[in-house]
Amino acid sequence: EMADIGRTGKESKEGWRRAAALLELSLVQARERGVAEKRAEVLQALVDAYVALRDEESVLRVLAAYARVSPTRPEPWTKLGLVYLRRLGLPEEALGYFDRALARSGRNPDALLGKGDALTALGRHAEALETYRKAPSSADAKVRVAEAELRLGNVDGAARAAQAALAFGDTPRALIVHGAVLYTNGELEIARETFERAAGIEGEAGLEYRAEALYDLGLTAWRLGQPDAALAAFEGSDRALQFGASAGRSRDEAVAPAFGRALVALSAGNTTEFRAALSEAKEQAPHAAYADALTGMLASQEGNDAAAVRAFDRALRLTGVYP
Repeated sequence: EMADIGRTGKESKEGWRRAAALLELSLVQARERGVAEKRAEVLQALVDAYVALRDEESVLRVLAAYARVSPTRPEPWTKLGLVYLRRLGLPEEALGYFDRALARSGRNPDALLGKGDALTALGRHAEALETYRKAPSSADAKVRVAEAELRLGNVDGAARAAQAALAFGDTPRALIVHGAVLYTNGELEIARETFERAAGIEGEAGLEYRAEALYDLGLTAWRLGQPDAALAAFEGSDRALQFGASAGRSRDEAVAPAFGRALVALSAGNTTEFRAALSEAKEQAPHAAYADALTGMLASQEGNDAAAVRAFDRALRLTGVYP
């Protein structure tokens, strides 16, 4: 009963704190009674509470206990992998945990998708695609296949996978990758409408991907020669980031509205605003290569070859082309 009470306390951070405290008490009672199944259930709920509270130390402590209580189940190892990947930013370590989960259940969808995400974070896109394809068919699996295909330059494969993802429903992430395929193919008007649909989705999922959808909408409007619409979308992307929207799924695909403003300024011939916005973009996405690449292009146009070489060199190092 106490575990049930704990799981309902999710209306705010204070609710999560109350939930965690009650679940900890419930865990003590389950341990005293020697009920392993109940302990595993409570530990799962505790993980959710501490994740919501962003208490990584407690998450790792509880997951270690969960793994001891349920050593043959894939769930604790999958959750450990997700913490190392999403919370701690350690994809190499996360891979080990996902592999442990898959050793216990080779078709576990969460473990397969988590492993694919870790491989993606490491830039191992072909391996990620192979892993995503092993997962049972779902919207989450299909959208990741589409993203991986696009990263590998297989636009037709990405288009098929994006349509398969949308067959499960219009989720923001599926619409975004579908829009990216259209954008790549030069179908800009349809891409703009697709990104608008993604940005307009309400609820938690809508907020998570709103900054990305608006950023892509802004880039599309810029390519369509609509600078005012582009700037409005980039401003909306900034606001979404301030409200907790995702800034992207990998370091080299970061959402950087300032970069969009730099493109608009450059198109207008305003090099002063361009340089200011590009400097901000480097702060928003320090590991993305595109800002340095654009800096190199401008330096080359201005005849500053030495500065252009330095900028292109930084961009190549960020992409991993050479160390």
